[in-house]
Amino acid sequence: MRKVDYYEILQIIKRSGENGILQSNLWKEIKATSKEGSRITLKLVRSGLIRRKRELYRGKWTYRLIPEKLPVNFDSLFDLPCTFCPDQERCGETKYITPEKCEKLTSYLMKNVKE
Repeated sequence: MRKVDYYEILQIIKRSGENGILQSNLWKEIKATSKEGSRITLKLVRSGLIRRKRELYRGKWTYRLIPEKLPVNFDSLFDLPCTFCPDQERCGETKYITPEKCEKLTSYLMKNVKE
């Protein structure tokens, strides 16, 4: 098996939609053994990113991996100075004000990097 990329695996599970994907099909797609795949799955379950649902498929018990719907936190958008900036119309890469030189945006980013 190639090096495990948890983000890539999570994206495969998310793309499967609300119905999820059978773990055996996921193992085939990422070329993993069931032991390797189970470790990956348990890590994603413990992280709260997916859930496993036991299912009888072709006479064998397996798990369906279903992406969890995580709540979206909009608080950071409201704190972003660009959201309600009076200079929004004059700001852009080729305009008078640029994001790279904006003091409000720089302060916001520096504050959030520290947190």
